[in-house]
Amino acid sequence: MVEGKGRTSFLGIPLGKPRERLAPYEVQFRESGIAISTSTVKLIRGGFHNGERIAVRMRAAEVLRENDPSYKDNFYLSIAQKGQEIRRSQKLHSHRYLSIGFIESLAEAFSLTPNEMRRTFRAMRADMLSTQNAEYDPSLAGFFSDTASLYLADFTTPDNTTTSAPIRDLKQMWSEQGVRSFYDAIAAIGNQRGSQKIISTFAAYEVDPLAEFYGRRMEKTSPLSPLDRTTLSATAMHKPTDATLQTVHDQLGIQTVRSVLTIHANALMFGNAIAKYRE
Repeated sequence: MVEGKGRTSFLGIPLGKPRERLAPYEVQFRESGIAISTSTVKLIRGGFHNGERIAVRMRAAEVLRENDPSYKDNFYLSIAQKGQEIRRSQKLHSHRYLSIGFIESLAEAFSLTPNEMRRTFRAMRADMLSTQNAEYDPSLAGFFSDTASLYLADFTTPDNTTTSAPIRDLKQMWSEQGVRSFYDAIAAIGNQRGSQKIISTFAAYEVDPLAEFYGRRMEKTSPLSPLDRTTLSATAMHKPTDATLQTVHDQLGIQTVRSVLTIHANALMFGNAIAKYRE
């Protein structure tokens, strides 16, 4: 939009004419699920605010109102299934699956950088965890435990003398009770003792429970997960990031970072890790 060029509506919401009262139009924005000031309405009406951030907030409110996570569930499912496809094309490896280049190949398939794909995996993990915390699914927990046990077996040498210290620690700390205890054990190991290496080598195995989780959600037409609701509400209401991260930690028991929540919000609103909004 050309700056300074006036407009009479924005995404279906009328803005009125120049010098007309702004309050009634501010109310209509609020009724759409977001709160903005009359001065912002004036800037949009006058063409001095392109409105893209407002549009993103309106989109978040719309997904929240419709209770529809299908964009995100389908996107995350496609990532997990693509990971399984990449894995099938690999040559046999001593650890069953080759982790070197796995995330890079997956990122390339979705036109993302490797770091963006790693953050997307973090969002998928957090989503699965928040759902399991809220509505424990014993069959998914069992499926995950089988996958994690296979991973640990593949990375354990027969005599256990040359097994890496992080893997030995994980075997000792994990209760084999499902999703949450596995990731808690990895977090307890800590970065300096090799938790990041576990995360990177586990990714090629992790796509199986993730594909199972999102496949089930798509089949059941599941509602928004607890993480979905927290993320969308924060986006729609323009809440401070630090407060949202604290909410995710306090209410969902998940430690994450701003960039992961941004990717999760984009997945919910646009079905991609990167925002695709264009007015």
